[in-house]
Amino acid sequence: MAEIVWKDIKVLLIDDEVFMQKLIQRLLNDLGVTTVYRASNGAEGLETLKKIPSPPNVIICDLNMPVMNGLMFTSKLRADPNPAINTIPVVVLTGHSDAEIVEAALKIGIDGYIVKPVSHETLSKRLTHALKTATDKSS
Repeated sequence: MAEIVWKDIKVLLIDDEVFMQKLIQRLLNDLGVTTVYRASNGAEGLETLKKIPSPPNVIICDLNMPVMNGLMFTSKLRADPNPAINTIPVVVLTGHSDAEIVEAALKIGIDGYIVKPVSHETLSKRLTHALKTATDKSS
């Protein structure tokens, strides 16, 4: 895959904490990402996917949220009949480095995870890996 052109990458960011949304958006903007859609829980994230003009290239999703958590969101995303939706790479944000939680997330089809606090370098590496893996799968 060629170098990632960050300005062409669209991200759906799902997190119930406004501070974390702003922090991640700022880090994404620093990378060069200009299109970031935001939702405050998994249910809102699924609704956002229906409303935006085209699917995002990647989804960054918190695990612990009210209404619908990140695991349930990812399960529903992977069960969607539309391949343009069910193959979107998902990178999970978590305050847990607990192996059981990460393993459960991997089983339902996440493409990477970031343990909070989030660094610029880790965000860049995890997104690059998820985007390149997704491109390799579709080739």
